[in-house]
Amino acid sequence: MSEAQLQTKNGVVIPLLGVDAVGSMVGLFLRMMIQQRYHNNTHDPLEVMYTFPLPAAAVLLQAEIHVRGVVYQSQVYAKPKASKKYTEAVAAGDTAILVAQVDDLYSIQIGNVPAGEAVSIHITYGEMLVPNDGVVRVSLPTTIAPRYGTPPATMRPEQVPFSDLFVRYPFTYQLTVWGRAASTLEVPSHIATIASDETITTIAIDGVSMDRDVVVLAHGYQGYCGSLTASHARQQWLANYVTIPPTTTAPVAKAMHVKLLIDCSGSMSGTSITQARQAVVRLLQLLSDGDSIAVTRFGSEVQDVTAGLMKVGAVVRKQMNAWLKTVNADLGGTETVGAVEHVLNMPTNGTDCDVILITDGETYGVDRVAQRALKAGHRIYPMVIGFAPADGQLQKLAQITGGFCEVVTPNERIEDAMARIVRRIKADVVLDVAIEYGEGVVAWKQGRRLQYVGDTALLTAVLDRAVTPHLRVGTVQIPIPTTTVPDTLTADFVRTIAAQHLADLVGDAQQAWAEQHQLLSEQTAVVAVATHASDAKVIGTAVKSVVAQELAYDWHGSAGVMESFQVFSAAPIPRMIGASLSGPASSARKSSARMSSPPAGDSLRENVRRSSAPPRDIVHSQIVNPLRPATRKRGSSGVLANIAKLIPGFSKGDTEREAPAGDMNRYVAAVTKALTTVKRDIRTLTLAHLLAAGLPADIIEACQAIAGYSEAQIVQALVAVILGDDEAARYQGAAKDIPVALRGGITVVLQTAG
Repeated sequence: MSEAQLQTKNGVVIPLLGVDAVGSMVGLFLRMMIQQRYHNNTHDPLEVMYTFPLPAAAVLLQAEIHVRGVVYQSQVYAKPKASKKYTEAVAAGDTAILVAQVDDLYSIQIGNVPAGEAVSIHITYGEMLVPNDGVVRVSLPTTIAPRYGTPPATMRPEQVPFSDLFVRYPFTYQLTVWGRAASTLEVPSHIATIASDETITTIAIDGVSMDRDVVVLAHGYQGYCGSLTASHARQQWLANYVTIPPTTTAPVAKAMHVKLLIDCSGSMSGTSITQARQAVVRLLQLLSDGDSIAVTRFGSEVQDVTAGLMKVGAVVRKQMNAWLKTVNADLGGTETVGAVEHVLNMPTNGTDCDVILITDGETYGVDRVAQRALKAGHRIYPMVIGFAPADGQLQKLAQITGGFCEVVTPNERIEDAMARIVRRIKADVVLDVAIEYGEGVVAWKQGRRLQYVGDTALLTAVLDRAVTPHLRVGTVQIPIPTTTVPDTLTADFVRTIAAQHLADLVGDAQQAWAEQHQLLSEQTAVVAVATHASDAKVIGTAVKSVVAQELAYDWHGSAGVMESFQVFSAAPIPRMIGASLSGPASSARKSSARMSSPPAGDSLRENVRRSSAPPRDIVHSQIVNPLRPATRKRGSSGVLANIAKLIPGFSKGDTEREAPAGDMNRYVAAVTKALTTVKRDIRTLTLAHLLAAGLPADIIEACQAIAGYSEAQIVQALVAVILGDDEAARYQGAAKDIPVALRGGITVVLQTAG
C-alpha cells in the first residue's frame, strides 16, 4: 500500500511507515510494546511531533530509539532537566526523543531524524486489567478524534492533535495470552486470527489502518478473586482483585432518580448516535413506574427534553419513544462541562440523583466538575461510545463521584452496558468490606473503594513481608489466592503498581516518587538520546513536522463520505476487505483483513490535504453530518457539499459545479433512449444499454470501476442523478433505495466526464 504521509512546512512529503503493537497478558497484568516506524526521505533533518493515546489505566514504562542498528533507552527526569537534555542533544547533532503526558494524552518529540534514514521508536506500557461483570476488556486506542473546546494550557499548539481525512497508517497487532483457552476470547473490533495450544493463545490483526480502538474481550472472570504478587527491594508488592459477594439480607427496593444526558453533537453522527438510541431504549425498559427521569441533550448548546425530573409512567414513556424517533446528532460541538453543570443545577427536591452521560468523550477539561457533582450528591455514570471513544477524563469523573464508566465500541452490546449501570445505581453501597494482611505492615495501599455487590475491584498494597491477604466481609474472612509474577515481568509489574501511588502524593513528594520508579507524572518527562559518532552527527537545522491523526472511522458520520471518495477518487482510500464495519465482527480463526493498495495520490487528495487548517483553527461546532440529505442541484453532490463544511479550505465551487448544459442534454437523451429499449423499466436497464444509447464511454468505464455496489444500484443512481428523482420514479426507480455515497460518486463522475 502507499505510505501514510505527513507534510513539512516546505511541502516535502514525509512517510510514517507504520505502527506495530505486540503485547503479553499474564494473569491480569498486560505489557504492551508499540513500535512507530519513521523514515526521513528528504535531504534535511527533521524534528517530528506526534500526539498519541494510551489506555486510561496505562503506565508508560519505557521509550527507546532504534537508529543505525543501535538501541538507546530512556530515563525519567524532572521536566526542566529532561527538556534541557533533549535540547542539548539536538544541538550537539544527536538524535533524541522527549515524551510527556499532557492531560489524558501523550506527546513525543523526535529531534534530528537524519536525512535519508529510518528511526524506530518503541513505547512500552503496563496495565493492570480489571474484570467488569466477569469480562476483561483489553483495549488499545489507535487514534485521537478531533476534540471540541479549548485545549488545556499545558498543551502546546504543536501537541494539539488534528486529523487528516486521507492518511492511512499501516497497523499490526499481536497479543499473547498465557493460560487462557481460545474459546473464552473474542475480538469485536476487527477480524482477527486466533491460535492456541495448551499454554497460550495468540491473537493477530494484520493489514488494517489506525481508525478505531482494538478491543479484545476475555470471558470467564465472574466472581474473580486473586492476588498477583512480586518481591522487590525487601518488600512484597500486591495487586489484589476481589469481587464483593452478595449479602445475605434481601436488597431494599428503592426508586431510581436518573438525569440522562445525551451527547447530540456532530461527532456523534453515524454509528454513535445509533448506539445512543439503543442505550436509551434499554434504559426505558429497565426503569420502573415510579422511578423518575430527566432527559437533556447537548452539543454546543443544552436542550432539555423533559421538564426536569418526571415520574416514569405511560405519559413519559410515550414522550420518550416519540422523541427517540427524531433524535439526531445536530447540536454542533461537544460542550460536555457546561452540560454536566446544567443537569447539576436542575432541581431535585432534595433527592440524590445519578447522572448517566452518553457521549463519545471528545472534549477537554471535564474533571473540574467532579468535585461539584460529589458535593451535590450526584454519582456520574459515563457511557463512552464510538469507534475511538475518549474515556480518560470520564473515567476520573466516574471514580471521583462514585459512579462507574462503561466504554462500548460498535459490535459490543450497549444494552448490556446500560443494564450494568442500572444494576449499580440500584445496588446498596457495601460499607463493611476490607482487605486484611494479618501480621504484614502496610507501607502504602491504594485502590478504588469497594462499592457494588458483584463488582470486581483492584486494590494494590506494599507490605514488609509476604502474606496471604484476606477479604473481610463483615465478620467473614475469605483467603485470596496468590500468584507470583514471573521474574521477567517483575520490574514492569512493580513500576505499574508504583504508579497507583502517584495519585496519593503531591508536589515534591510526587516528583521524588516518579523519579525513583521512573514514572511519568505532572512533574516528570521521559528522555532518550542516541549519541552519534563525531563524524556522523546530524548537521543542519531540523525541519519541524507534526504527524496528523488518522480520522476515526465514521467520525461525524463520515463513513459514507469516505465511501464517496472511494468511488470517485483516482486514488481510492484503502479500506478493510471482508470485515463488517457496522455489523458483528467475527473473532473466529480467519485470515486477517488486508488493505487495498491505492496508486499515488491525485490532485484532489493533495489539494484537500494542503487546505487543512492548523489544529487551533478547527471549529467543530460548524461541522455538520456529512450524510444528512442536502438540497442538491442536478449534477451536484450533497455529500461533497457537506465535505466542504468538514474540510476548511475545500472549494465551495467544487461542490456546486454542474455539468455543462449541453452535456446534460446529451446524458438525458441517452438515458431516455436506453429506457425505451427496455420498455421503460429501470430495473432491467444495464450499463451496456446506456453505452449503446450514446452515454459517453468514459462515464460507463468510471461506473464499472465503482466497487461495493451492484450494477443495478449504479444504473439506478445514474438515472436518478441525470433525470432527477421524480422522473426516475416514472421508470420504477426509487430514490430512497440509492445510497447517499453512491449518488455523490455518480455526480462527480458526471461532473468530470470528458
